[in-house]
Amino acid sequence: SLPMTGGEVAGKAEIRGIDLSQHPQLQGLGIAAGKLSADIRDFRTSPGRFPDLALGLDISDLSVPKNTLIPAELTGQSILIPRISHLSFALSGEVKNSIFTLSKFALSSQFGEADGNGSITFGPKNTPGSYDLNFRLRPSEEGQSLITLLKTLLPSSQSSSGNTGGDWKLTIKGGARPKVELAAG
Repeated sequence: SLPMTGGEVAGKAEIRGIDLSQHPQLQGLGIAAGKLSADIRDFRTSPGRFPDLALGLDISDLSVPKNTLIPAELTGQSILIPRISHLSFALSGEVKNSIFTLSKFALSSQFGEADGNGSITFGPKNTPGSYDLNFRLRPSEEGQSLITLLKTLLPSSQSSSGNTGGDWKLTIKGGARPKVELAAG
């Protein structure tokens, strides 16, 4: 429901157990299984004001049984989605006074696990103004190739030559063009 009071809009929304494999657009991305649940609580906004809200998102048992190529016509560049045998993802946070606080980020798949938190501050035109995000990556043996790819894409990545299977820290910090770093540890 979205009751309005003097130009203010307030509300909440919840969806539970949406079967992602039943949506033709997602089937086109190769998704064969998965459930989506999401909720938005304490939503409040008014004209000219960035909305305040609390949110949660959960994707469970996602499966993409074969590599899927998304053509450049859809995204600007071709993107290869690798085969995913099982993926679970959870995110929660809140937006208050134009600051998004990520309180929970958790991802688990055959590629490994990741967790993180942080914040994004939005500027005067409701665009991201500054970032302070921190993630811990624990790749499985299969996920090591993704770390190698990240190290190639991020020239500022720091790694110890002996780190072939440990944890990694991914940080995103700074203004409109944040510094993204990957470091062993």
